Amino acid sequence: MAAAYTHEQIAAYLTHVGFPSPSPFPEPTLANLKRLVRHHLAAVPFESLWLHYSTARTLSVDPEDLFRKIVRPPPPASGDGDVGDRRGGYCMEVNALFGAVLRGLGYDVMSVGGRVSNQTMGKPGEGYSGWHVSRKPSSASDVT
Repeated sequence: MAAAYTHEQIAAYLTHVGFPSPSPFPEPTLANLKRLVRHHLAAVPFESLWLHYSTARTLSVDPEDLFRKIVRPPPPASGDGDVGDRRGGYCMEVNALFGAVLRGLGYDVMSVGGRVSNQTMGKPGEGYSGWHVSRKPSSASDVT
């Protein structure tokens, strides 16, 4: 899959989340992935205000919409310029943004569904086994 963001957008994201020295871009290593997750979690809140307080009550996982909503700074006081919110997003939004940024940084990203359960043995007759299962994932991240 091609990178969704330009180098300028990735640099803006890294600055937004406070990642040190966004230039040159960090190498796609596990250590940097862990750092990126920490910075993303600290800077991009999980929130669903748009679903409750907008007239549209829809959300988009289009990379440009996500960048505009989460990363792009608000317009200057004069009101000129492109409008950005610098807000957080719902789980699909913040994870889609993070995945697009990781792809732009050279990571091999596969988006899959997932669930969290406190059950250690499961319950008969419950559950869903339609997800992709990997025996040896190199790493997994969820930024919500």
